Amino acid sequence: MLSVKLFVDLRMQISKIPPPLFFLLLGVGVFPAEVFAQLAAPTGLNVESGDQSLTVSWAPHPDAQLYTYYYVIITSAPKTGDGAVADDAGQVPSGDRTKDWVPASTVRHPTTKTTISGLTNGITYRVRLRTHINMYSSYAFATGTPFRPVRAPSVPQNVKIFPGNNSVTLTWEEPSSWGTLPVRWYDFFENSSGVLSSDFITSATASATSITIQKGLADNREYAVNGQTEEWIIQAVTSSADHLRRSSGVKATVTVGVPAVTNGLSVTPSTTVGRLDLSWMAPAQNGGAITGYDVHYTSSN
Repeated sequence: MLSVKLFVDLRMQISKIPPPLFFLLLGVGVFPAEVFAQLAAPTGLNVESGDQSLTVSWAPHPDAQLYTYYYVIITSAPKTGDGAVADDAGQVPSGDRTKDWVPASTVRHPTTKTTISGLTNGITYRVRLRTHINMYSSYAFATGTPFRPVRAPSVPQNVKIFPGNNSVTLTWEEPSSWGTLPVRWYDFFENSSGVLSSDFITSATASATSITIQKGLADNREYAVNGQTEEWIIQAVTSSADHLRRSSGVKATVTVGVPAVTNGLSVTPSTTVGRLDLSWMAPAQNGGAITGYDVHYTSSN
């Protein structure tokens, strides 16, 4: 059995041999069989949906210095039924190209990510990946989870935020466009770190148009705290087993626990000498339990 180091060194040296001499030596059995063992399939294959595109990424091979290229192939054919192409089927160079494993991208190491564009939204695609070093290729493919490109929904509309007593209330209207598929839910983030994935707080169903978020703790930080000015972000999400897309985020800022301004202030002369009568409407949002109102005045001759 060849050691790992010797295996690597032999492959690197053999790759430098001119093709005529290589095939002569191969014919007389000069090279150990292990040198031509099939390369291992790539690992960590991940697929993400985009608008008319799929983004494919994978883990670098532990012997990455050996691998020159990664080959990505794709098909929209099902595994069963008419025009089926199984995961273990070879790449077909002719015929109905929509039913074959079609070359989609060739990526040179050390890049481990590529975006396949020009796809059809709503169509499910399967993606496969193999590695290649000089004359040696892996025919052990890694096959990704079937995914379909989708257009993200537009942003939630008319977003408003109101302070409560150690709480915030957000209201909104559904996006003007759902994108390729209906909105499934809304996600809410309290934006303290600038990294949405770490600032996620809660979700609301697709039919919801408002939510009240009470004081809580996430990632060792408090949110919806009286006296604290906070920026909240809402995103519309469309998702299923074969796609996930988010709208852009809509931001709303509020100081928690602070009442909104009073409305409808009216001042009229009183029938009692030396007195004015004042009236007003309570704030639309009281920021908690209002215990009283302060009245200030100024006079001039």
